[in-house]
Amino acid sequence: MMQGKITARELTEAGVPVVYTDDMAFGHLWQMHKRKINIVLMGIDSIRKDGIVNKVGSYPIAVFAKENRIPVYFVGELMKIDRRKKIEIEERNPEEIIKQIELPKAKLENPSFDSTPYKYIDKIICEKGILTPRQLLKLF
Repeated sequence: MMQGKITARELTEAGVPVVYTDDMAFGHLWQMHKRKINIVLMGIDSIRKDGIVNKVGSYPIAVFAKENRIPVYFVGELMKIDRRKKIEIEERNPEEIIKQIELPKAKLENPSFDSTPYKYIDKIICEKGILTPRQLLKLF
């Protein structure tokens, strides 16, 4: 839950300019700053044949970035390669977003992760270097 904050702190301490915001404000920031956003970097929780699994919100950010010609890079270790046929996306407590009592007839869902298909990913940065999705998939 705090990984974004930790990463932002590490990047700013390394001298990398960072804009920190809620995931879903990305489109608004792009409209405000246009050409100042020149790359999207996201982490990796799992590397799968069908895409990169990361914190929820990664997929829509990647789609938006690709649509606006912003390169999308995922950063992580190859030890996160996951060869399982199927995974279950962890659900966090839905009451983190709204109390059930406020919407008693609604089903509440709060997924922790989503999967970004490789067609929205430009490169993967790992210990083997900067790989294209095609190069990464050869490791499976």
